[in-house]
Amino acid sequence: MGWTITIGRVAGTEIKVHLTFFILVAFWAMAGYQQGGPAGAIAACIMLFALFACVLLHEFGHILMAGRFGVRTPDVILLPIGGVARLERIPDEPRQELLIALAGPAVTLAIVVLVAGILVLAGLYTLQPNEAAILQLFGAYRGTSRQSGLRATNPFYSRRKLSLRARNLNGDRLKVNDKRGNPIEIAAVVVWRDHCWERNWSMT
Repeated sequence: MGWTITIGRVAGTEIKVHLTFFILVAFWAMAGYQQGGPAGAIAACIMLFALFACVLLHEFGHILMAGRFGVRTPDVILLPIGGVARLERIPDEPRQELLIALAGPAVTLAIVVLVAGILVLAGLYTLQPNEAAILQLFGAYRGTSRQSGLRATNPFYSRRKLSLRARNLNGDRLKVNDKRGNPIEIAAVVVWRDHCWERNWSMT
């Protein structure tokens, strides 16, 4: 197939990328940039490359199973729509052909189970009483979680925890005179919660 470049070789099989694949990369980068700026573009490209790494592993499931039956695979080509492994010949027995066909989906299933487990674990977090978490995606606010205990959210959300406990500082009483010369005592009580605070003045 034309319009391809070779990026490597594994176990005698050349790994080729079709040039139209880079159009897909540019499209994903632009979409990510619109959502989250440069960080969003980088994240989108990383996700795309991870997806096609899974496609490549799927194809090597076919390739390795074919190799067990003596069938060589000269190359595998990555296209924007997926991957194509080119077998040197058709296996001799229908059973071998079936096992080669099933090897790829078996690898994909194993990847899905593994990635799903990692994402579920990555999305778990805990909140203590009087604690909250601000959820953000590439710097954009997505919500606030206040319920304590074990929580789950989008694994791609960043979580910044904040304390909701009210803190206070009581100042010493000061003896002063008011405008008319009457003696009074004044004290300051400062109450704050995280970055928000208020002052309460009390006089006796």
